[in-house]
Order: sequence, then C-alpha cells, then structure tokens
Amino acid sequence: EWFPDDPVFVEGTQYSFQLALEAAEGFTFDKDIYLSHDMADAIKIGSGKNELKMSYTFPATPAAPEPTVITEINATVIEPLVGQAPSNIVTTTGTGYTVSILKWSKSGAASETVTEFELGNNYEVQVRFTPDSGYVFAEDVTAKINDKNAVLCMENSVTGEKTFVIVFSFPLPEYNVTVTNGTASASKAVAGTTVTLTAKSAPAGKVFDKWVVTGTTVADATKSETSFVMPENDVTLQATYKDVVYKVNVTNGKASASIAVMGETVTLTANRIDGKVFSHWDVEGATA
Repeated sequence: EWFPDDPVFVEGTQYSFQLALEAAEGFTFDKDIYLSHDMADAIKIGSGKNELKMSYTFPATPAAPEPTVITEINATVIEPLVGQAPSNIVTTTGTGYTVSILKWSKSGAASETVTEFELGNNYEVQVRFTPDSGYVFAEDVTAKINDKNAVLCMENSVTGEKTFVIVFSFPLPEYNVTVTNGTASASKAVAGTTVTLTAKSAPAGKVFDKWVVTGTTVADATKSETSFVMPENDVTLQATYKDVVYKVNVTNGKASASIAVMGETVTLTANRIDGKVFSHWDVEGATA
C-alpha cells in the first residue's frame, strides 16, 4: 500500500510504499536477500523465512513542467478539383501538434460520402488537430486551412488536453468575365452559371454588329442582348459596331455617291436648265 493514499501524486509530497512478499510453497527467503527500488539504495531484508515486508520512501514529488501553449494552428490540404477523388493528405508547418483529415463532405449533406468532386457543389473538410505531449492549445487559438481562416467546429478532451476538429468550406472557383462596349450580369461566375450580356448603345451613325468572344460561345452573337453559360475558364467579350449606310437621293442634279456612311463627303452637282440659273439646294436629313 501507498502512504499517503492519494488518487494521483501531488506536487511537493513525499510518498512511501510498503511491499509484502510471500515465498511459494517449498521456498524460503535467504537471509542475505536484497530488495531494491534502485540498486544504489538496495536494502537487505532477508529473514530466512517465507514472508518479507519492506518500506520505501521516495523524495518529494517534483513539479510537472508547464506545457507549451499553442496559439496558432494550420493545415494544408489538397483542394477539391472537379472529377478528382478527395485526398486525405494533410500537412502543417506548425510544431507541437499533429493533423489528420476526418472526412470530406458536400456542403449541407454531411452524411453523404464523397467519392468524386462534382461540378456545381461546394465541399467541406474536417481536420483534426491533436496536441503533442507537453503542449496545449490556447483557449483563443486561431486556425487556418490553406492560409484561410477556419472556424472551430468541436473540441474533445484527450488525456486532459483539447483536440480540435476544424470544418472548412471550399467555395467553387469563380472565373472572370471581361466585357468591352457592354455589360454582363456578373463580373465573376462559377462554371455552369448563365451570364447575360447587354451591348452599349451604338455610337451615332453606327449599329450593333456582333459579339467577338474568347473562351466560350454565346447563344446568339448577332444580338445586342444575349447570354452564355460560364465555362471553367475566364471569358472575354467585345461588342462591335458597323456603319449605317444611308441613301442619297438627288432631284435636278446628281451626287458623287448614291449611298454613304456618316462623315463621308458627298459632292452634289445641279443640272443645267435653259433660261434659268441655280438658286439653292433644298436639303432634308443633312446640311449642304
């Protein structure tokens, strides 16, 4: 038995134990027998009988070292890629703790098993952080997953210390929509999103011609208002315009061109009429 009989050893307290030994049938203990907790302080307890008792007192119990407090934890996981299976590879640059992936799940469907990342879904990863012996997490420990702030989901008691489980949501990747001479319903969008396009009003003397597109296909490139479905890449679009061609109608004369665009110079020549002299041009739609 131990004296004092504490459930755990208390710092600064001396403890003793008493040990009783009984020889098996047909045996006795030699008078020169030694019993030792440490060979440096062996005690001769031989009695020549089949029963022995000894007591030993330990030095005062030393203080347990203070644990190192961890204020920041981080982990790096392989982010979701459409068509790929989830990876359980996880690393950390921190010290004093270990990390492991508990599970991958679809956002809003934690009970479903993810075997392959699908287009149009968000995914979450649960990462467990466990302190090493001699380390503890601070009450306000901060956590990051892939250099982004993560939120503590739950904590468990593990040998008197905290194990954190972090849930981190990966947003679907967004791609850029760049529009010249027009507007789009979104400047960024995830793949599969329908984006609406509207061309700016045509400058004077011009009319909308078509959309010049890189990275996708629009529903109708010849309409000033159209749409497209966002692919898994950036998209650039430009509304282009063409000149409006106007007719030139001349009475009692002729023009250098029967049709012309805005800004083009058209020369007029009046017909000669016997007995009359030219007076002036009556003009509609322009200034002579």
